[in-house]
Amino acid sequence: MIICHKYKFIYIKSMKTAGTSLEIALASFCDENDIISTDEDVEENLKKKLSRGGQNNLYKIPRVSYRNLKHNIFQSIKLILIKLGIKFNHKVKFINFLNKEKFYSHIPAKNVKKIISKNIWDSYYKFTVIRNPVDQIISYYYWCNKSEAERSKNPFEVFVKEHSREFFSKQKDIYTFDNEIIVDKCIVFENFKEELNELSKKLRLPKNLFEIFNKIRTKNYTRKNKDLSIASDHTIKNLIKENSSEILNLHSNFYN
Repeated sequence: MIICHKYKFIYIKSMKTAGTSLEIALASFCDENDIISTDEDVEENLKKKLSRGGQNNLYKIPRVSYRNLKHNIFQSIKLILIKLGIKFNHKVKFINFLNKEKFYSHIPAKNVKKIISKNIWDSYYKFTVIRNPVDQIISYYYWCNKSEAERSKNPFEVFVKEHSREFFSKQKDIYTFDNEIIVDKCIVFENFKEELNELSKKLRLPKNLFEIFNKIRTKNYTRKNKDLSIASDHTIKNLIKENSSEILNLHSNFYN
């Protein structure tokens, strides 16, 4: 997830849509004032190496309550007594009234909207990436089952039955609220070159975004060939379609 003040855009990172690679490409246009979410160690180290790592991704939420206030008053009294020579079994520990929370990697757009100012949300260009559900769930399957041994123990058909409904529900939640799309643009994964070229022009970026993105490789376990044949069975394909129906209804011309 990125909030770039320099070029006034908000990137909402979806799942299994080359999100980290796109994030790295977009981060190359950011400066020290922009917000970039932090990823797991491998991805984060790569982000730091190729462009920018996570930064400015903490915000503060007041958590003042009578209980916390009472606790801190007692801790203050305890501290005074310790200075007077009285010993206690436990150390003095105050509660911080400002609780830090992260702008995390796959934070939904509706959560970002709650955190940032209305002016930034309304004036910045907000976008995410969508992908053909069949290819997307296959990608998710390979990500969850990286080795042949894992895949033999967890066949694709079983994986779809057990995980696809929840996966697509989370995917939809990333960029919608009350079944309405709340970002300005849903970039189609299958049309990345054209879409990213247009985005470069829209954001007035100094370099072509697709050319930067196309040179980035983030995962050594990415499958070499898109083995769509594992979803060739009509029953499984229909189940994928059924479990992703809410997404398909939002993008009626998306599914083939």
